[in-house]
Formats: sequence, structure tokens, C-alpha cells
Amino acid sequence: MSGVSSGLGRGAGGDGGGEAAGTQLSARNRLKGTVTAITLAAVMAEVTVDIGDGTTIVAAVTRSSVEQLALRQGPVVVAVVKATDVLIGTR
Repeated sequence: MSGVSSGLGRGAGGDGGGEAAGTQLSARNRLKGTVTAITLAAVMAEVTVDIGDGTTIVAAVTRSSVEQLALRQGPVVVAVVKATDVLIGTR
């Protein structure tokens, strides 16, 4: 999958790292993509990011985070995924 980075402590210099200047993250799953939609509610928001190859992910974030980051449709962002559990289901 394009746009996936798994290096610890990499900067945002084109490698999908997503750290602000001098900030390092322990999360290793970083997906670079384009914001395609934002759905705002009273407290929460859904941010849809196209990460390429027809794949999108949706992040549930607070409305204040959308406002503080000045998120809007169009810019390239980095979605950082930090999960403590992975669930598998069958039919």
C-alpha cells in the first residue's frame, strides 16, 4: 500500500512521518493521504482521508481538533494509527 511508513522518529520531510518539528511519535503506522470529507457534529467529527489505490480511512476526532488543526477538504495529511488491539471477525 502506498503512503505507509513504519519508521520510528522520522520527520515529516516527505516520508509520511507526520511529526511536527522536533516531535517524535511511538506510533509506527502512518498513512499519508488527502482529506476528502469532514463531517462535523456537536462534539465529534469524522475526517475521511484518501490514502491511495481507492482506499479511504475515516478518523473520529473531536470537533475542536478539526478546528485547531484547521482541517479542510483538499490538503495532504498524515493519519497516525496507534492500536493496542486488533480484532478479527468471521462470518
